[in-house]
Order: sequence, then C-alpha cells, then structure tokens
Amino acid sequence: MSNLIPLTLNPTYASVLLVDTTPGFAALVDCAEHRLTAAYGLVDSLTCMTTKDAASQDLLNVAEVVRILLADATDLYKAARTVGLYGEVPHG
Repeated sequence: MSNLIPLTLNPTYASVLLVDTTPGFAALVDCAEHRLTAAYGLVDSLTCMTTKDAASQDLLNVAEVVRILLADATDLYKAARTVGLYGEVPHG
C-alpha cells in the first residue's frame, strides 16, 4: 500500500511529483501553510506594483508561481484532511 499521492499539477503524463502522507497530519499542514504563505507574499507584492513597475511577462511568471503554490497547498491540505479523518490515505 502506497502513501504517495500525485500532485494535481504534474506537468507530464507520469506522476513525478508526489505527496508522501507517511509523516502525518501536522507535517502535511505545515508544508501546505508554507506554500500558502509564500503565495500570499507574492500576491501581496503584486498589490504594491503598478503595471509600469513590471513587464507583462513578469506578472505572468508571478501568476504561474502563485498558481502552482496554491495547487500544491490545496493538495497538501486535502491529504492532511484525509489522514486526519481516516488515519491514512484510502486506496482504491
């Protein structure tokens, strides 16, 4: 039985990036919060900018990073919730 869950935003046909649920609820939540805080920081920085301050490609790059961080945080919170409710990740 595997405790590995593929991340939603794996950019290839194969699941390369995985969440290991073995460390448990607290570790998963800590990792999710770290990504959420980083995404918040990037968005907060964007609110201080004007379109004159950054090139459009810079804004697209920041948006992509925020997207990935939020997707990872969501996956980690879902895994933590499952571990918290069931003690392990159900396998089908």
